[in-house]
Amino acid sequence: MAQNYPFLLLCVLMFIPVFAAGIFRNDLIVHMVRMALISLPFAFTEFMFYPDYWDPPFLFDAAERFGFGLEDFLFVAALGAMSIGLYPALLNKQLQMVKPQTTTQSVRRICIVIGIAMLMAVAGWIAGVPAIYTGLIVMISIPVVLLYASRSDLWLHALKSGGTSLAAYIGVCLALEFILPGTFARYWHTDKLLNVFAGPLPVEELLYGFSAGFAAAVIYPFAFGLKFMHHSTCPQKR
Repeated sequence: MAQNYPFLLLCVLMFIPVFAAGIFRNDLIVHMVRMALISLPFAFTEFMFYPDYWDPPFLFDAAERFGFGLEDFLFVAALGAMSIGLYPALLNKQLQMVKPQTTTQSVRRICIVIGIAMLMAVAGWIAGVPAIYTGLIVMISIPVVLLYASRSDLWLHALKSGGTSLAAYIGVCLALEFILPGTFARYWHTDKLLNVFAGPLPVEELLYGFSAGFAAAVIYPFAFGLKFMHHSTCPQKR
């Protein structure tokens, strides 16, 4: 099963650090669930990546039929949850409300960010920019605009979150490569990109892992009116 569906295995491996963070820091579960749900629409952009950037087998051959599959939803959900959960879990931080904010305000901000991100992704695809680079541009540029416009307090947190997500993503990818040697060489197509590898991993994947954590640490607090505080200053939910 794992050998036939390496992308599904990658998704399963991605959820391991998510579950670990939730077990040790149950106050982070609500944030990880929210971020997972917020990330789901981006599963529909898989058709921009497949098969030019990568072409792993999908359950029910969904990618060939529809341009995306179940694995895409699992992957973006796991990546979103990991990106907002690992940094506070590992560096003893907690998300705390800056000022009261209504659900309507949060939903509006989320929809605006997702809408802009989707428009940028489609524009890059139409312009012929490789999808992986468009994704990196989206995940870096939108948070940077928010950082300069209204949330300069999140700069250091975003960089640290990017680092923790990168480390976790590298660990997950190396675990996949250990279980199924040659997976990245077989299914990832970087010959028309930088074609630079860090061990078995394409450098684009490393940039992707960092960018996910960087973006989550800005967009999520911005959307919900939160800030990162040291965990000992805030009561932990039980």
